[in-house]
Amino acid sequence: MSDEQDGIEEKASDIANKSVAKSGEIVEGAEQILGGDLKGGLAKILKAAGDIATHATEKGLEIAADVVDKAKKPTETEPTETE
Repeated sequence: MSDEQDGIEEKASDIANKSVAKSGEIVEGAEQILGGDLKGGLAKILKAAGDIATHATEKGLEIAADVVDKAKKPTETEPTETE
């Protein structure tokens, strides 16, 4: 497996790990709501969901940039403009 693919897989894994970690905060928010703290619980849920979305977007953009960069690099079998 190439270093570039390893980097992409590492970023995708990071997205999943962060999402799982933040999902615990969503559960805590739900517990707060069930305990009667609607405002605090909802705030915790919305913050965690926003954090998940922001992190996934940032890492997704990094993955997309890596893929685009890889596509722009000439392969060894393709002639370059100087050849």
